[in-house]
Amino acid sequence: MNWKPASLVFEGGTEEVRALIGHRVRARRDVQLFSFLGSEARNPLGPPVKMARGEMAFVANPYETMVVLALPGAKASLPDTLKALTSKGNFRVLCADWSELRTSFDIEL
Repeated sequence: MNWKPASLVFEGGTEEVRALIGHRVRARRDVQLFSFLGSEARNPLGPPVKMARGEMAFVANPYETMVVLALPGAKASLPDTLKALTSKGNFRVLCADWSELRTSFDIEL
């Protein structure tokens, strides 16, 4: 698999996010993202959380004009697939808006 800057493969849009579900993303710099509490929550976005440069996650879903990212919980490593990550139960969910994804992440294709 090859890593490409997200800006080269993602312009924005729900369908583009859906096409990337299960792909790994890697932060190119330290970023502050919102924790995601779930679309049914009264306020689905929680407090900001730092994602460090080089940290990886999976594209999990679209949410409004954002990308929902799933990444391992504390002291856990990123498994091979999104399904493996979510089946373990030890994961965090963050949201990046489309422009943040484009400017701050690489995508594995």
